[in-house]
Amino acid sequence: METPDWMPNAVFYKETTVNGKVIGQLVLSLLEEMGLNLLDCVGIGTDGCAMMVSNNCGTVVEIQKKAKNASRCPCFNHALNLSLSRSSAVSSIRNAIGIIREASAIPEKTLDLGAADGHVSDLLDVLAKRRETCDKEFALVFEQGKELSDKIQLAVEVPRITQRQVYRNNPPHTTPEEYYRLVVFIPMLDSVISDLKSRFSRDTLNSFRLTVLLPSNIVNCTDDLLQSSVKDISSMYGQLLGLTVPSTRKTLILAEVHVWRSRWLRVKREGETPSTR
Repeated sequence: METPDWMPNAVFYKETTVNGKVIGQLVLSLLEEMGLNLLDCVGIGTDGCAMMVSNNCGTVVEIQKKAKNASRCPCFNHALNLSLSRSSAVSSIRNAIGIIREASAIPEKTLDLGAADGHVSDLLDVLAKRRETCDKEFALVFEQGKELSDKIQLAVEVPRITQRQVYRNNPPHTTPEEYYRLVVFIPMLDSVISDLKSRFSRDTLNSFRLTVLLPSNIVNCTDDLLQSSVKDISSMYGQLLGLTVPSTRKTLILAEVHVWRSRWLRVKREGETPSTR
């Protein structure tokens, strides 16, 4: 492989074993070759495959051993890897939605990342309430499904089961409604809730606060949002700026942010449209 001009001292070699740990070590070696301070790394963007996100031997964990300030930021553009598609881990659902080409937990693809915190929290609250009242919620779903099946003269029945079931869930049940609630509805809710919490961890959501500093956002930012965003930013990244005293960290960063905001408000008054520069 030809050595890039911007990495004259890089050494490339053929790696015979590829796993999360090896990839993480390769990334670290490249960053060190480029002379980058790993403590200044604040984000690691990956998809959701096990090699990347495994807690035991994943690439992210390996990089975080040296990049102490880095939070994992999943790639939200992989629509097929978003949370609803995780419901296919439930075999009954996987067999039913195989024709679905795209699934998204948050429909707005142009959603401002700074607003993602509220959207995800609202969505988790709704799903949690559905989970708590799953008997009542699924009764409504099952009734609607039964009405459709009656129209096409299809009986709602439980699949054939045996005493020892290996490849299919076999929970105790007395009615088809109870069976499908236990086998399909509850596992799907649990899977989506778990995946949402994994993708939108608190560290990941807090890192979205940085988007408030974009010129196009800061000119429309309310004082309350600016204050709360700076609080999170100073807590997560204040030490990277050499601000080691927590009591003064937020004050100093907020002062700089107000100057930054004032600059772009002036640009806007002069007739220019602040972009995401």
